[in-house]
Amino acid sequence: LHRLIRRQRQMCIRDRGDIEARGLISRTQGSGTRVEGAAAIQHHPETSHTLFELIAASKREPSTDVREFSWILADADASLLTGFPIGRRLLRIVRDRYASGVPIASFENFVIPEAVVFDREALTRGSIEAEFAGNGWATDRIEYELTAVVLDEVLAASLQMPVGTPALREHRRSYRDGVYYNIGINTYHPVNHSITGVVDGVGTA
Repeated sequence: LHRLIRRQRQMCIRDRGDIEARGLISRTQGSGTRVEGAAAIQHHPETSHTLFELIAASKREPSTDVREFSWILADADASLLTGFPIGRRLLRIVRDRYASGVPIASFENFVIPEAVVFDREALTRGSIEAEFAGNGWATDRIEYELTAVVLDEVLAASLQMPVGTPALREHRRSYRDGVYYNIGINTYHPVNHSITGVVDGVGTA
């Protein structure tokens, strides 16, 4: 019995340390333990760090639900949305990204056939950028634009927020050797995700 109690105590200490490392609780000597809100995942769009990597670095468990993985021929609406020509065959992928079960973002990608170097299952285990880079399609240029949107019913359900909630959306185009091969239309959770950056040399010529 003594060994069992000691083992359970060790497990509790280990688990408490893991929860504290994730920012879900804090401890102050003399004040006890306090439950904290999980810090937002901080994303720097001008860098090559993926959201999957940033979630893992925060000591939370990244996971992905791949909701759509199907081939389309770009019609007028898809062409306007993506910049690919009408009639272009594209793989449309819709994914939701979580950090230890907490929604962080919803992604919609359109990829040309030549760059489809992965299957649906692979996208549940890591980032699409890592799949590109590991299979000969490492991005050497990214163009991105940030806009404000309000969540429709589908995105509200994915991000677990009320319909009509304002959110930030990023259109992110990927190039390799001058070839435009992928666009990610990424809608970020308005609370669980934040975009941050640093500007050096302010005020200098």
